[in-house]
Amino acid sequence: MSDTSETVPSDGPSSASGLSAAMMFAVIAVAAVAIALSVGAIAYRGLRAGAGVASGGLLATLNLWAFAYVGRGVLGEGSHRRFWGLLGGLKFVALLAITFALLKSGQVSGIMVAIGYGSLPVGVAIGNYLAARPDEVETR
Repeated sequence: MSDTSETVPSDGPSSASGLSAAMMFAVIAVAAVAIALSVGAIAYRGLRAGAGVASGGLLATLNLWAFAYVGRGVLGEGSHRRFWGLLGGLKFVALLAITFALLKSGQVSGIMVAIGYGSLPVGVAIGNYLAARPDEVETR
């Protein structure tokens, strides 16, 4: 079995988790935006709204994290690409099922979950804007 660092495309130095530093920065940025939105929702509308935004933000953060691993596996070379493709489909179905269960429970508002999930595009944009590019990283 070969090392995945040789068979999977990379856009920069990899961290201990196996994801590139830029991708980890984007995941952290999504989580930070979700936290900020949750605190704002608590201050503006109360704990129930904050819980809805936090739920959407958690879904967004976990979805990006899982997407990074699935995308890395699908784009890699080797015999496991179909497995990763299937896993990506299952990830999508799980996202829909969790969102459905969350909204069906009535514990959180759908609009608040959507606002929290909005941390995904905002966090990715911030992460891509602020992350160091591989050509900007100094090697010693």
